[in-house]
Amino acid sequence: MVLQVNPVYGAPGLTEQVAGRALRATIAGLERMTRISVAGLEQVDALPNAIFCYWHQWATPGFFAVRASGKKLASMLHPVWYLRPYRVVASLDGHKTVLGSSGRGGQHAAQAVVEELQRGYSTLICPDGPLGPDRVLKPGAVRMARQSATPLVPVTFEVTGGVFLPRWDRMWLPLPGARVQIRFGDPIIAKAGDSDATLESQLAASLL
Repeated sequence: MVLQVNPVYGAPGLTEQVAGRALRATIAGLERMTRISVAGLEQVDALPNAIFCYWHQWATPGFFAVRASGKKLASMLHPVWYLRPYRVVASLDGHKTVLGSSGRGGQHAAQAVVEELQRGYSTLICPDGPLGPDRVLKPGAVRMARQSATPLVPVTFEVTGGVFLPRWDRMWLPLPGARVQIRFGDPIIAKAGDSDATLESQLAASLL
């Protein structure tokens, strides 16, 4: 179920498939050893689909949040080689991925995601990714929300234990016994009278 936009990237080869299966097993292992609680899921259940937004720091527990939501995703993925195994993970879990980024098929990939949102899929966006600056919101999430008429759902995390990596986003990884509370916030709906700047401010405030 891997959705290809730019044929130059091709279908996953054997090495990528093996790496993707190993990555999926790793994510499942991290999930099993983490004590997870979820709040606000009833708001997600009431929505046909959503654009889930969280800072890049929380990419790993973001996987846990997506699974907890029960939604099927069509998400944009940077085509750099070391991230491509994630499209295998997504496919095995019944999700779709679109390879693209700024200057590398990004506009076509974003439009493909918008079309999947209009068909009822959800998506996830780290609005300060893929390379930062940390917690500086980029406009892509609000644009997708407006174009597809899909609610933005901010997702925040409270953690104990685990480790914060010494990199630009201080990415958090769980260790045995770590705890994470996932909180789905109030949906943000892009109304005709709302400016992009207003929606971006509202989303950024909801991610604090």
